[in-house]
Amino acid sequence: LWSKIENDMLNGQKLQGTPACKEVYLLLESRGLLESFPLLRTIYEVAFLGNGVASITEGIAVKDQPIAHVWNIDCFKTMNIQGC
Repeated sequence: LWSKIENDMLNGQKLQGTPACKEVYLLLESRGLLESFPLLRTIYEVAFLGNGVASITEGIAVKDQPIAHVWNIDCFKTMNIQGC
């Protein structure tokens, strides 16, 4: 799907957000952290699993919930959150 969009609508230019979304999703999934990032999970499901776009806004909710993890930005720059 994305290759067709890149060819047909973007004259061969590559989309930047979809590969990054996929990489981050796979990283979070491998660390068991998807539940902490519901918006990213939902966007991945729309982009790669065919879920409807409306699911993006349906999944947004405000919760009184403490932050489970404090992340070091360097961990994300290197895509190595092991030990962060």
